[in-house]
Amino acid sequence: RAVGVSAGGGGGGGGGRVARSGEDHDDWGAAGHGWGMNGTQVGAQPDAEIRASIDQLKKQLDSETIRAHAGTETFVVDPSLIGFSVDTDATMRAIEDAGRHSNPLNLVADTVMRRFRSDDVQLVVHYDEARFEGLLDGWTNALQKGLVEGNLRFQGTTVVPIQPHSGRGMLRDEAEQSLRAMLAGTTRTDLALPIGTVNPQIGQEAVTAALTRARTLLTGNFVVVAGTTRATMTPAQIAPTLGTSPNRHSLHPQID
Repeated sequence: RAVGVSAGGGGGGGGGRVARSGEDHDDWGAAGHGWGMNGTQVGAQPDAEIRASIDQLKKQLDSETIRAHAGTETFVVDPSLIGFSVDTDATMRAIEDAGRHSNPLNLVADTVMRRFRSDDVQLVVHYDEARFEGLLDGWTNALQKGLVEGNLRFQGTTVVPIQPHSGRGMLRDEAEQSLRAMLAGTTRTDLALPIGTVNPQIGQEAVTAALTRARTLLTGNFVVVAGTTRATMTPAQIAPTLGTSPNRHSLHPQID
């Protein structure tokens, strides 16, 4: 199941340490004191060859499907949905910066073509933060079962509390961390989304506080002033306009 979200303005991004990739790219290996690709010695032109290898990764990762699953639910997402791209120039700058603090030949031979060691080189990637969060929202909604957020329901001038209780669903913080790590890596895996007990954002304390405020609003008349016009509204007239606005872990009655 692919989760679609609208394109957002601006850019978000992630910079990640490059994960080991020697096992996944068997044709990348060290050759003598330089390094090689497909058995060819190319140590004489390291910068050009490093850029070529990063461009190869970019071409692969910019189009490779993002896959995730939890139980029987599966998600398949095109990376363009979150505006994902590998930044070749920024990655090259990271390599050059690392080269100022180490032997460039060793950096090339031991790191770039064999295993991209995380302590030496960064693979810099970008993705739209709003679309990334939207993707997680879609997965959260699809996997959520039994969770009830605290709220209020208005029946005439009677305020009825909706009692919160826990449910089962995606553990969002852990899922976010795993997804960011995968996007910053050099390989795509089928991401196993963590599932567990999820608690409501709006708990009993917030519901009780909002209930008290809402009932107070409905205990007397209101005078509405518009320019020189004044009108008195009774609780029965105010009640149909009342709603609630959640804000993090609190709930606020408001006139819609």
